[in-house]
Amino acid sequence: MQTGAASHAEFAQLKANDEAKIVIEVAETAEGRIRGRLLEKNDETHYVRTANPADISWGRDTKIVMGKTEDIHAGAIVHVTGKLASDHSVQAQQIVILTGYVQVK
Repeated sequence: MQTGAASHAEFAQLKANDEAKIVIEVAETAEGRIRGRLLEKNDETHYVRTANPADISWGRDTKIVMGKTEDIHAGAIVHVTGKLASDHSVQAQQIVILTGYVQVK
């Protein structure tokens, strides 16, 4: 599966209402929120951890692909597509569960 994902530099340059595509390692989840660390892509199946935080909001209208809601937990790897909010969080339109398909170094 091909996943287009912004690097930290590309993500940092996005403005409110821009479409964001990022891959994160989930650190914690709460009602409608995901917090984690941005991952940088090495190749199609390998990602590297960064120190850069990512904050995601999502709801019932968010499509979950290659998994289900229960698969979004601490330690999960997810590809998020959505609109960037003014606080630089991502309002997820789609979350693809990559846990088990990719490796993080």
